[in-house]
Amino acid sequence: MRYAIFSVGLLATLPTSLVVGLLTATTPSTVMAQEKNNDTPATATRTSLNGRVKGTLASAKDVHFYSVAVNADRQDLAHDTSGNLTLTFSQKAPPGSNSKSGWRFDLYAESDLANSLYTLAWPETKLTTKLEIGLGVGKYYYRVSSLDREVFPTAEYTLKATWEEGKF
Repeated sequence: MRYAIFSVGLLATLPTSLVVGLLTATTPSTVMAQEKNNDTPATATRTSLNGRVKGTLASAKDVHFYSVAVNADRQDLAHDTSGNLTLTFSQKAPPGSNSKSGWRFDLYAESDLANSLYTLAWPETKLTTKLEIGLGVGKYYYRVSSLDREVFPTAEYTLKATWEEGKF
């Protein structure tokens, strides 16, 4: 779990008796903010085929997993629900200027988490990128991470999915 500490400098300027009173009178969430844990496929944030997610990497080793499912048609089992997934990845402007820093995106099938179906990498100097891939019925995982293990993009990213059934 990752935590962020807020207002440490402010607490240092207050009298000790007031600080003790503040800490005992408030819940821990006012001192620490817990960030959602989605760094493995098992803890992936669920999203839809036409969904949008936002995130920010906390370090060069931070990863974010999102899951999405292409469901079978339970009313008509002969109906093929396969289709084309378009993912648009964007980051807030202005883009970074570190040529070593960048983004990495991987797409995995639940049936084979060891091998990426699709991998895309691009520098943080690029504001947006798009990919299209045909998918059949199944559960899939998106993984967003830093391209480098020492430096990382700090901008907030948006990952928007658009699904079109039956079109490969």
